[in-house]
Amino acid sequence: MPASRLSFTAILLSTALLAACDEEPAESPDEPKSSRSDERMRERAGKLAAVRELARADAASVADQLAAERWLRVDGGVPADANQSRHVLLAGELTEAPATYAALKQDLGDRVVREVLLGGEDAARPVVFRDVAEGIYTACVSATGPAGPEERALLERAVAIYEADGPQPLNGEKLQAAVAAAQAETGHKPKRPDWGPLSLRCRRVEVDARPESRIAAFKPA
Repeated sequence: MPASRLSFTAILLSTALLAACDEEPAESPDEPKSSRSDERMRERAGKLAAVRELARADAASVADQLAAERWLRVDGGVPADANQSRHVLLAGELTEAPATYAALKQDLGDRVVREVLLGGEDAARPVVFRDVAEGIYTACVSATGPAGPEERALLERAVAIYEADGPQPLNGEKLQAAVAAAQAETGHKPKRPDWGPLSLRCRRVEVDARPESRIAAFKPA
């Protein structure tokens, strides 16, 4: 799959993919808004590519790098056909895991350390939590079912519109225009899933000085 499609997919699915990135750089009031937006988008795409590489590499080969960055990689065992997955890192060990995402947010919201949403082709890959100190945590994961035919058609059409002029630098305005045009053509506007009633799986994670402690995995769902 072309690199431009990978970048487009990441931005189209936005929220949690960008939550895995650092905070945006400060803006200069003299810099044109479109230029700032495109620069941030390119920076995010670069960071996302680096996270993808860490997430998809052989675990043993990236343990030292994860430790050096203070990152934690968790393979949630998400089904390969899932459309979105939500990963939550909680402080401490739980005596009883919440049954649903709604229960987690209601009863354990104050213990959430990190939360990342992955979508599209990224949904089934391991998540990488940033800035995780040594300690005991609980990692929880929830996933939706496969994307429906309407959503797949929308994404394919948006990608085709964006890539019609061939490879090019990321352009925020053109991305938005491609999505709007695809929605107009297909008549479909994606809805955010209702995560509340979806079931959760959780496991204890202990991070210590050993690089290999920065890698954890659930059993496949």
